[in-house]
Amino acid sequence: MADQLNQILKDEGVIERIMLLHHTANNFRKRGRPFKREKSDPKYIYTISKVINRIIKSTKHCSENGHCHIVIDSLRNSLEINFFKERFSAFYLIAVKNDARKSKLINSYKDSKIVDRLLEIDEDEYKCTDYQKGIFYTPDVQNCIQIADYHVNNNILQSDVLQKEMSIGNNYSFFSVEEQLVKLQALIQQPGIITPEAIERIMQIAYTAKLNSGCISRQVGAVVTDSEFSTKAIGWNDVPKGAVPCSVRNVKEISNSSSSNNAFGFTKFELGEGLKETEQINADQADNLLDNESKKFNQYIKSNYNELNLPDKLLGGRNCPYCFKQAYNTFSGEKNQVHTRSLHAEENAMMQISKSGGQGLKNGFLFTTASPCELCAKKAYQLGLRTIYYIDPYPGISRNHILKSNIKTDPLMILFSGAVGKAYHKLYEPFLSQKDELALLTNFDLDSPKDVKAKSLKAILKKEFSHNKILLEKLESKFNNHENGFDTLMQIIEKGLE
Repeated sequence: MADQLNQILKDEGVIERIMLLHHTANNFRKRGRPFKREKSDPKYIYTISKVINRIIKSTKHCSENGHCHIVIDSLRNSLEINFFKERFSAFYLIAVKNDARKSKLINSYKDSKIVDRLLEIDEDEYKCTDYQKGIFYTPDVQNCIQIADYHVNNNILQSDVLQKEMSIGNNYSFFSVEEQLVKLQALIQQPGIITPEAIERIMQIAYTAKLNSGCISRQVGAVVTDSEFSTKAIGWNDVPKGAVPCSVRNVKEISNSSSSNNAFGFTKFELGEGLKETEQINADQADNLLDNESKKFNQYIKSNYNELNLPDKLLGGRNCPYCFKQAYNTFSGEKNQVHTRSLHAEENAMMQISKSGGQGLKNGFLFTTASPCELCAKKAYQLGLRTIYYIDPYPGISRNHILKSNIKTDPLMILFSGAVGKAYHKLYEPFLSQKDELALLTNFDLDSPKDVKAKSLKAILKKEFSHNKILLEKLESKFNNHENGFDTLMQIIEKGLE
């Protein structure tokens, strides 16, 4: 029936089918009904998830022995994903990525207008613009990718990039889609059946490192290795050492404090005390002229981030940080990533090496849980890094501009495939050691040879009979031949027991 319904919708038009499903799903999450356009209510956000959950339970109930494997295709809302993660310990979110989607769509539909519209829909669902505004019932694919447990590269078999990478010495055990899925299924059914690949191991380090980030917008981790995948530096997006991370600052201190001394971790510019560039030489003089932009920005902060707009009652005791880049770009009417307080994870990792004396990274690798921006891409290019492994594609022009300068020296960009995060431990950590598992399944137990047993038993008896020379002499006579001595002693014990 599902196939028939799907075919009916396709007959109405590819775009019409997709948009119908898109809006229907949004309406269910918004108000619990497919077509009502009423005000959204958060209690309906899990409407679809609960229906799927009931289907899972009924399928499990009807299956033989209550065992079944279920695939949900496809989840595009991060809150729905968290619903299943909280309820099923064996839930694995698989992110299937394809860096040649446009060419595949052209081959499928042969109509450029349909292809362009499908790509527009993909772009809209990928962005988290609505999600960041508190509209949680819409798709947010970018967030979904960030919390995925297992990444599958759907274009890796045909990838010229991969073939080039393999030609220079990197061997991939699982690179086709089929092999990646077989690997996942095997690890789900028997965790630890194989060990992680070097690429997975390093990406897991980057994934763990991102948790150190004090950025309130997004956490990113990065690792730089040499050509043998030996880790040389770890980085995450955060402020320079000594500065106060955004996550622990409280912007309301600027509005509530009578003096700058009471506001913790803020710069002179944010406090409205920034000096004009011409006054920086003699910064301690009392008659220095304040920068007009600094004063205006301080007033902008006070007028927006205050008790009226951010009441403590709604915060519930939470800290109230703010994003300087977002505030300053809005204040200035620009959109410039240079104004971020934090170092990017990739540049932080690369700079950690030079901070401690430096070492060569030519032909090394960069791993990032996002993907490098234009500035970080230039740094990686200059260092001679050969390959960049990434999870989440960067929306800018770094890949097609910065990293496409010279075919002979361009770093390779490869979508990561494999396990990461909690799933890395769940899939690669066995329930039992292999030795104990085999012994449990087969009741196999190693037994020492009789001559070894005889030696051990003789040593024990000699110690016990050390006070009696007669018994020691008899013991020696019985154990002259170790092999027969053990059997002889067993016969004596049997007679004694009888």
